[in-house]
Amino acid sequence: MSGPVSSGQSITPAHLRVRRACAADHPAILELARALELVYPAMDLSCFRVAELDGATVAMAELKDLQSCSLLSCVGVREELQGYGIGRELVERVVREALHPVYLYTLVPGFFRKAGFRDVISLPPDLPPRSIYGCLGCDPSRCLCLMRPREDT
Repeated sequence: MSGPVSSGQSITPAHLRVRRACAADHPAILELARALELVYPAMDLSCFRVAELDGATVAMAELKDLQSCSLLSCVGVREELQGYGIGRELVERVVREALHPVYLYTLVPGFFRKAGFRDVISLPPDLPPRSIYGCLGCDPSRCLCLMRPREDT
């Protein structure tokens, strides 16, 4: 993939456009999800948001609003653009759209803790189990469930 950001150009939140994905975005989402090994059986492309730089999809996140909680999944940034704050800005903007407290399962808790997520004490009844991700070879002790409350609660 050629990068949407030229060498030496800084990336700021102002450069990033985050929006709800449409059907035309689905091939780019699937390509990025495959490249980052984030594809899972219960993915719902209609629940994705994409982040764009110069019109190119550079990051994605899936947000499912359930009955009492929201589930954040598939947060990923193109590898060559990781470390520029794109993921942090995408998470901030997507969480603001959530209807409920946001839960996620993650193998990288440090990133999400910096974004205001904290360890879960109890799980809401409608939160799907981590098995929806099809992590057959995954060590469940490394996969944590974290939560971030809504800003207005």
